[in-house]
Amino acid sequence: YEIGGCPKVVRELSEALKDKGHELIVITTCPYVNKNSLNYHIRYENNIKIYDFYPINLTIPMYSKDYSNLKKISSFFLNFWNPHSYYIIKKILKIEKPDIVHIHETPYLSLSPFTAAKSLKIPVVNSVHSVFLLYPLNNLPELDKKSGVKIPFVNVKTYSLISKGYSLLNSKIIGNPNTAIFPSNALKN
Repeated sequence: YEIGGCPKVVRELSEALKDKGHELIVITTCPYVNKNSLNYHIRYENNIKIYDFYPINLTIPMYSKDYSNLKKISSFFLNFWNPHSYYIIKKILKIEKPDIVHIHETPYLSLSPFTAAKSLKIPVVNSVHSVFLLYPLNNLPELDKKSGVKIPFVNVKTYSLISKGYSLLNSKIIGNPNTAIFPSNALKN
């Protein structure tokens, strides 16, 4: 499934690394079809081994048309750290024994890829593509305020306070990746 810029970056980077002779795997999500979707499956694209699974969650917006506010809130809390994602990813990492884990955006896998890699003492590189580790709705509240976008349930000031707690919790779960990559200085700052 390729939606948005991050999956495109992962695809292009994976293909370039493969062309240079590196061994790599990709771990990603897939749509829920039936209970077998909860287990990992292996497929190959352009000679790249891809593991995919549907992480247990109430909904993943890009795979679901039914995305109510209640499901948004519930998914938000489960996306901090998902034990199912942790178990599947750690199992895959034990099988593959990679030298490094390069993480790109994990909102539907939760922050568990970070802890799975760290539990196996595998160095982590994190490519940051958005502000979802800082803001629960993956937006910039001050820009929303200026442009007139309404944040659901709360005002900008309350959302900013919630976001500070959210960011601190994320940093506790993630710790410090060995390396962080930012596509722009604006995102880095």
